[in-house]
Amino acid sequence: MLYTCLVIKKTTAKLIRLTPEEYRKYVKNSWRDSFDRLIVILGLINVVATIPQVVEIWSSPHAKGVSIITWTYYVFFTGTLLVYAFLIKSKPMIISYSANSIIYTVVLISAIIVQAR
Repeated sequence: MLYTCLVIKKTTAKLIRLTPEEYRKYVKNSWRDSFDRLIVILGLINVVATIPQVVEIWSSPHAKGVSIITWTYYVFFTGTLLVYAFLIKSKPMIISYSANSIIYTVVLISAIIVQAR
């Protein structure tokens, strides 16, 4: 994906095409930088918020309240978003979706193991 930017210098103006990396270097965007930090923070909070689910699964004799189908979907969905994050080379999304993919996979595997007992 390329960005088209209008560059104006004193008496001339021209359109240039930039890759996402070049665009980020060329155009400083404090709003986007703040939003990137927010994405990482919310992604990590989401991981911490999911930890009680793992504890609940392992502390109960069965995991009847845990839907294997739902957690399979969560793993698939965050895995798809992680692939997208790598394609667009977004470090905040890569960090967030990697962490979420890992914790969702842990929940899914834990539920499968406990329900199989």
